[in-house]
Amino acid sequence: MPVNRKKAFWALHRNVDYEDLRRQLTFNSDKINSLSSDVSSLRNAMDRQMNNLTQLSNELKDRPAVDPSEKLSAEMKRLSDKLTSVIEELSRNVADDQRKIRNEMMERIAALETASKSQEMKDDETARTAVRNMEERIKAQEEHSASLSKQFMEEREKQRKHFQRITDALEAFERNFEHDHKKLDTSMDSKIQERIHHEKNLLAKITEVEDRLNTYVGNLTNSIHQVKSGKDNVKIPSLDVDGFRREMEAIAADKNKMSMEGLLKLEEKMAKMQSGLVQDRKGISQQIAELKENDDVAELQKQLTKLGTVNHDMEKAQDIIRDKVDKQIPKDQQLNTRIDKEEEERFLAIKELQEAFQKLQSREDLVAKNSKSAQIRRDLEECKVAIKKLAESVTTVKNVLDKKIADESKKVRSKPLLRIVVIPAIE
Repeated sequence: MPVNRKKAFWALHRNVDYEDLRRQLTFNSDKINSLSSDVSSLRNAMDRQMNNLTQLSNELKDRPAVDPSEKLSAEMKRLSDKLTSVIEELSRNVADDQRKIRNEMMERIAALETASKSQEMKDDETARTAVRNMEERIKAQEEHSASLSKQFMEEREKQRKHFQRITDALEAFERNFEHDHKKLDTSMDSKIQERIHHEKNLLAKITEVEDRLNTYVGNLTNSIHQVKSGKDNVKIPSLDVDGFRREMEAIAADKNKMSMEGLLKLEEKMAKMQSGLVQDRKGISQQIAELKENDDVAELQKQLTKLGTVNHDMEKAQDIIRDKVDKQIPKDQQLNTRIDKEEEERFLAIKELQEAFQKLQSREDLVAKNSKSAQIRRDLEECKVAIKKLAESVTTVKNVLDKKIADESKKVRSKPLLRIVVIPAIE
């Protein structure tokens, strides 16, 4: 490749020199042709002059001799010598001019050849320098390309090893993550089942307490009826207030182990228990107030006081549970207090209507054959309708509360489990 470039470089410079030489030769040739034309014109002029002289000489010969012949011959000779001298001088001048022109052309051609050779030598040196510089630049570029290729291969190998380490680390992380995920799921499932079992036991315990309390209230009410009927030696049931308090405190202490759904169920259960206890206590208090004072009535009043203590202990336990619920449920979603109040008011109204209804029934038995029995029946029917409506309203309130609890339980279950994953840095 460098040899072809050198040949092309030299060929270009030689063509330029040959073109200059050709132009100079053409100029000199034109000049020689011009001189030749001038010489030819001079020769033609001399030929015409000779012809004129020859014609003049012939005319002189044809004329009669006036002058002596020697004089004419001498004149002719002089003219002929002069003409010959002019011709010779002109020939010498033409020959000198041609020689000068030839010598000048030869000198110029020699100078051109010398300049061409000198330029060719310079061009050869320049071409060699250019070729040498080009070869050095190509060599340096090849060395630089080889260095870059080596660096690229080293960097690629380094990146490959780095990516391999990242891949291995990711695979190890995925294995550990999967293992930890399964372990966490197993642990969470176990804790959930544990909590569900604990909630069931706790709800079963509160149900058992409620059943014992209802049994106690039923027995106490039965004893009141026996006292009211005048029976002697009535057996008055007794309530273990301390044991009841310990059970309520234990239930309240286990609140942190319960889910939101279980906590809401527990609060609902305790609210119903307290509401029922308040209503039963009021009913029992009214019934005891109607009895005459004696030992049995005094014992009944002691049991009524115990019910007040139980109610107080239940309120404390319920306050603890409600405090836990208040911290997890927004205030605008807590309906238990208002619903309990409305339910209590309607229950008392139903109790009053039931008592009025019972009195009317007793009156109906007394005046069954009286003419005013129709009016009494209408009053009874109206009371039944009122009692039915109040019962329906209480049922509606209870359904609203149950729906609210179910919605809250769904919200709690639908919340996603957040897991924090720490990815170790890869060096």
